[in-house]
Amino acid sequence: MKEIITKENVTRCAQDASDYIVSLIKFVVARAKDFSVLDFALLKLCLVSFGLYIGSKFAEFFKKFRFVLLISFFISYVYMLWRIFIRED
Repeated sequence: MKEIITKENVTRCAQDASDYIVSLIKFVVARAKDFSVLDFALLKLCLVSFGLYIGSKFAEFFKKFRFVLLISFFISYVYMLWRIFIRED
């Protein structure tokens, strides 16, 4: 049976998604309060390396460093996931 798309259904789904995102942001911010300087440095490395990797798709200079950028992003991203969601202080 198909559910009829109504304004109320869309509003309810949007509110549920908004509530979930807000709770996820609160969780991540609470976990980030315990970050050390090294953790913030690795977070910045993660974001910068991902940005450079995306940019390397368009710039000739970074094409030779694409693999290094991808590896540095992957390692820092896995560390950040572990630090935020798995590690208990």
